[in-house]
Amino acid sequence: MVFVLKGKSYRFNFEIKMVNKQLIWVIGLCLSFVVQAQDTTYYDYEKRVLPNKENAEYYRILTKEDSIWKVERFYSATHHLEMQGYYTDPKKATREDTFTWYFENGNKKEETTYHHNVEKGTARAYYKNGNLKWEKLIRPVTSSRMLQAWTPEGEAVLTKGNGTFRYYDSTKERFITTTYKDSIGIDSYVTDESGKILDTLPKITEAAPKGGKMALAKYLSSNLRYPDISRKMGVEGTVYVAFKTLKDGSISNVWVIKGLDPACNAEAIRIVQQMPVWEPATFLSEPLETKQLLPIVFKLK
Repeated sequence: MVFVLKGKSYRFNFEIKMVNKQLIWVIGLCLSFVVQAQDTTYYDYEKRVLPNKENAEYYRILTKEDSIWKVERFYSATHHLEMQGYYTDPKKATREDTFTWYFENGNKKEETTYHHNVEKGTARAYYKNGNLKWEKLIRPVTSSRMLQAWTPEGEAVLTKGNGTFRYYDSTKERFITTTYKDSIGIDSYVTDESGKILDTLPKITEAAPKGGKMALAKYLSSNLRYPDISRKMGVEGTVYVAFKTLKDGSISNVWVIKGLDPACNAEAIRIVQQMPVWEPATFLSEPLETKQLLPIVFKLK
């Protein structure tokens, strides 16, 4: 038996002999156990990283599986699965293969597929009761194509890319009604429950931090840590960090475009990776993945 723990190996050999008159059994057991590497992170309601599990709304477990990392996020109150997928690079949150999100009752909420962190293929969303909500064809460069959509009761309201689909946007507590022709949205409105138009949605909106620029500035000033080695060496300036905002507003693929010393670069990456989720960019209310550039300033007092 080989048992691996904290870099040390221990070997045990077992030989069991059973003697029954002329019958001799020799059983050699050779078993290997590998302790999987795991990492747990806690989040508040807006998916901001917390120092511990106190007041956490969610917690995420990363588990190393060969050359890939399995990522699972749970509802803290019930320990039910909220999201499951795979990262090829957990530091950059580089997504690969199928990602699935769940309601707290255990039913699927949404599922989609990534290849090298690019969403592609057919994505599906579901209502809380388990019925299909919509199916989209995801295109990496151009906007998605809506294929089909249904009401919560299962009635088809959009078929072969044509029709009008209305859904409730729980994040902003409003109804969104969009008309599609040949799978492309041609107009989109905010409506009340009866369908009365209250406002017209802009065709394109840019990704933005929740709470606006002031909220982002407050987060950066409260959480940025000046590396001791950089401070002692008098290093100051700006690290330009690029990242991607995904359709759910989460941050992914964080890297340095122009940096300072390694310590400041690492701190800039850390603080961007741990940012609260953003409001994603949209096209006719449909979320889009977009790239961002953020300057992180290190200034000695």
